[in-house]
Amino acid sequence: MSFITYPLKVTGPIPIDVIFEQFITQIYGEATWQPVKGLFTKVSQLRGEFLFDQHNLTVANDPATCAKLVEKLTLYYKHLLFLQNKFRFEYYQPGAVNIPFQWSNSFDAKKQIATPSLVLEKACILYNLTIIYYTEGNNLMFGNPEQRKVATQKFRFGLWCIQQIKQLVINMAPEIKAILTDFCEANLDILYHTMLGNCYAVLFNNLLPQEDQIKVKNIASLAGEASQNYTIALSKVNGIIQSGEHIIPQDHLQKVKAFLFFNTVKYMAIAGLKMSKHHKDLHEDNLTAGHIGWALGYVKNSVNTITIALKNEAAMKFVEKQQQDQLQQIRADCEKEFNELNQRNLQIYNQEVIDEKKLPRTTLMEQLIIQPAEPKEMQQNIAVDESAFANFVSEETLQMVQEIKQFAQQRCNEVENVQKQIFDMKQSAYLENYVNFFIDLISQKQQQQIPQKVNDKIAKFNSQGGTKQLKNFIQTLKDNNIQCGMIINNVRQKLEKEQSEDDTFRKDYGAKWTRAQSSTSNKEYLNELKNLEENFKIATNVDMDTQQRWQQNLEVAELMEKPPAEYTKYFVSGSSEDSFKQQNLQLLQQLENTDTQINSDMTAIKDSIQNINNSIRNTNFQGEVSKVLQQKVPKDKVLETVLQPVSLQITALNDMIAHYSNKVSEACNLAIELQQKRNQKGGNQSGNMQQSEKYSGGLTTLVELFDDCQQGMKFYGDLLGLLLDLDKKVSDFISAREIEKNNLIQMIHNEQSKVNMNQGGFNAQYVQPQAPPTNYFYGQQNNPYNQYPPQNQYPPSQYPPQNYGAPYQNHPYQQHQQQQQMPQQSNPFYNNGQFNQGQSVFIPKK
Repeated sequence: MSFITYPLKVTGPIPIDVIFEQFITQIYGEATWQPVKGLFTKVSQLRGEFLFDQHNLTVANDPATCAKLVEKLTLYYKHLLFLQNKFRFEYYQPGAVNIPFQWSNSFDAKKQIATPSLVLEKACILYNLTIIYYTEGNNLMFGNPEQRKVATQKFRFGLWCIQQIKQLVINMAPEIKAILTDFCEANLDILYHTMLGNCYAVLFNNLLPQEDQIKVKNIASLAGEASQNYTIALSKVNGIIQSGEHIIPQDHLQKVKAFLFFNTVKYMAIAGLKMSKHHKDLHEDNLTAGHIGWALGYVKNSVNTITIALKNEAAMKFVEKQQQDQLQQIRADCEKEFNELNQRNLQIYNQEVIDEKKLPRTTLMEQLIIQPAEPKEMQQNIAVDESAFANFVSEETLQMVQEIKQFAQQRCNEVENVQKQIFDMKQSAYLENYVNFFIDLISQKQQQQIPQKVNDKIAKFNSQGGTKQLKNFIQTLKDNNIQCGMIINNVRQKLEKEQSEDDTFRKDYGAKWTRAQSSTSNKEYLNELKNLEENFKIATNVDMDTQQRWQQNLEVAELMEKPPAEYTKYFVSGSSEDSFKQQNLQLLQQLENTDTQINSDMTAIKDSIQNINNSIRNTNFQGEVSKVLQQKVPKDKVLETVLQPVSLQITALNDMIAHYSNKVSEACNLAIELQQKRNQKGGNQSGNMQQSEKYSGGLTTLVELFDDCQQGMKFYGDLLGLLLDLDKKVSDFISAREIEKNNLIQMIHNEQSKVNMNQGGFNAQYVQPQAPPTNYFYGQQNNPYNQYPPQNQYPPSQYPPQNYGAPYQNHPYQQHQQQQQMPQQSNPFYNNGQFNQGQSVFIPKK
């Protein structure tokens, strides 16, 4: 007997060891990489051996290849489970390792996707394990009794893999599932119920020789359970065909449907034949209880079921000749049984034929439940030197890193403000004490001529674009500020909305809402947003100051748009100043030298502030924290230790600022002394001084504004890039949460549907079953074999929870205590004892 083969997913080579080496050395350094290098080399080598495109040619007929693949896939999967507790892999997680795992659709290797997602990697590994377990089970299913037991083990392992896949698919992005359609619910359900049907078929065949000891009705129930699971799988195939979606190739669906059709009919008929024998045996003990009529009813339904199936030419043309012969033989056995019983009944008993379509609920079926089993190899831990990973930070340490980053960013913001404050202090002091007037005076060569220092400032101002360009820069800052503010508000609103929805669903669903709280999951994004918002607030304050200084010197800016002949008079001094200049030349030169020193100090302070900012921004805080912790530094001293280099730079900056302030005070004192001498010589001439000071100082401010605006635009450019990156990460995070939310809601509703169905217990009523279809693939609308069942017809296709199945034991059939519940799948062949006369679907009455 041939079986349906499933192709394996194909993947490309990925240098996992190289990627991790770069990731680890950049964060922790070479010393941290060396102890773990061997493990990543092993993982990379393991994955490099997954030549699934080649294995697809041999896996179906080569048990040795299957065994090797299972061993390697299992070992690799366990390494993934270990690494997922040490690193982050998902594309939307901050600080994740960027490994673009590449996988194909198993049904179409040309459809591939590559994305940084461990969810994808684990699901694909488990899918290929499922196919291999399925293949191994098929190869052993019709061997000797011991081989059949091993086959059941393999199928149960496959069922466990599908359970894990279903949990992973919940968190898989729609873009991935759109390409990897073999992860669709229908395909997983088909595999699941086919393997489960195979398990009951194997159990039926293994226990068949012992039917006298374990009672025929139990054997009949096993056949019925096998047929039921094949029926569910068949309904999923019909659902795909009816939908018209090409998620699975049509030729594969035809093969699958033929296999399921044959087994559904076969085990339906056998179940009826065995129930007939069961009632014949009961008749021997009670001749008047009507058991001959019951026996005739069961075997008659078996004859009808298999006869209608054999006449279905559209269906039978896809069924193998050997399988058709099997059905013919089963029909012959059923007809022989019916004829013998009917003749005896007419001649002797004359009992009414009971048109029974029900199977009894047996105690054995309550105890003997085939469930998914985790492979014992999966339960064995891999040998890893945990001490080699001691240098990698924990979640607690990551939180510490985040706090240190925030503190460092605050210091960065503080030193950014220093530059503005000391410049404002100098400008205010210079204006109040007429420092610019005296500095300009010494550079004036002739009467009615603009001083050279003022000329230099005018030339620099015009070379940068003048008033028009400065207006454009200030407007650009406004626009950048608005854009960044909108992104910040948008990101915050998205996170708040998602958290609010999560809180609402958590309140509505209670304990069933099992996913992580949004307030925990979004914490890193909110912290990052908070840091960027702090920068934004500082920039906003700087912009306000820039706008204020612009408005205060708008008159000077407008003056600079006029021809030189019109603004010269505002910057020149009269003839009376020449003698004053000559008499106080030494004092004026001292003031000029002091001003030169102040400007030099300002340049040094700017460079120091830039170095501090670069030092903070370029510090690998995660690596530094890791190093400090390795040195056994107490946690309360970690921040101080990590930021010690920055603290030293800030101390040096404070010394420079103190020197700068002293020099500004010195310049102001010299200007005061010069002002007093000037007043003594020519009386109070403050009006002329005020005018020159106003325009000269204003021009100095405008030149500085150019530098400030350019720095501001660069700052906004960096901030905008960080905000856009955060916005994308938050969008990816929310998309992942949305997928998780929708799937969790669906699971909760499906579980509720199961509860609602099971509330009726074994007293649920079913619609009269129909005969098999007359058209295999394209039957009429009332043909159950070609229709997708209503949603409430069977328990939803969600698989039992992970803790539902019993752990693997040496015996392939898990024995349970009687008080255990029946599996969460409908069992029409012993639920109320209903027997299916060829129908693939049971619909409970509403």
